[in-house]
Amino acid sequence: MVVLSNRDLRENFKVAAIMLSKANGVKLEQVNMDDLTQGYLRSPIDLTVGVSVLQFPITSLDSQIVGAPVIPITMLVASVDCFIAGMFSYYIMLWQFVAGHQESPDFASGNGFMPVTYASSWDNNGTGVAWDPGCNMFWLSNIYIEVNSVVLYKAWDCSRHYYAPQSQATPTIAGSAFIPKQKNQYDGGSDGFYPMEPLPVFSGSKQNIVRLNLPANIPNTISPFSLGGLGYGTTFIAKAVAHWRGVTAKNASSLK
Repeated sequence: MVVLSNRDLRENFKVAAIMLSKANGVKLEQVNMDDLTQGYLRSPIDLTVGVSVLQFPITSLDSQIVGAPVIPITMLVASVDCFIAGMFSYYIMLWQFVAGHQESPDFASGNGFMPVTYASSWDNNGTGVAWDPGCNMFWLSNIYIEVNSVVLYKAWDCSRHYYAPQSQATPTIAGSAFIPKQKNQYDGGSDGFYPMEPLPVFSGSKQNIVRLNLPANIPNTISPFSLGGLGYGTTFIAKAVAHWRGVTAKNASSLK
């Protein structure tokens, strides 16, 4: 569990204000500290068979351009806001939904909807679906980050987000028809999150490019991508998720 003091948070806000002023080319005094609040950015994308390059939407406009379905857990930057990223996490997950409608999650008959940080045989949708060892390819990849034509990260190493917990669930011990009694060790406050430097300032009014580069095309011969007969793509789908924690600056995208 991550424990931050008020002093830590105040320092984070000061650094966020400095980054915001530099990104917008204004004096620090023009940043209204009352417009800063703790926030997060979470961008899930479908893992599509046969491709090796995928783009994460950062703003609502990006979502339309990229074609990523907006689901209830999606949290993007509003057109009038900015987001100063401090910590970054990248993981995969299984998303169970009402047939044909990703915006309608099916929590009654599915997986735990939790971040998967390694090729786990436990995280399944209750019908024998598991992550094949070949899914380790998602941590042998890198992420490219560009904001307003400035390249911040040419190749962010995804292997730093690989986390195989010391305490793992046993897939054969079932609790209900879908969810085992046991769960993998996972601390949502810290596991898989990594500090960033420099801090990206994503703006709702500027171009933000965040691209996942895989070492090969996603194959249709490994689980869960080979399980169309069990509903892959129609009632559940694998997603990659880019997840940042930091500071949201309200009404700051046009700061001058």
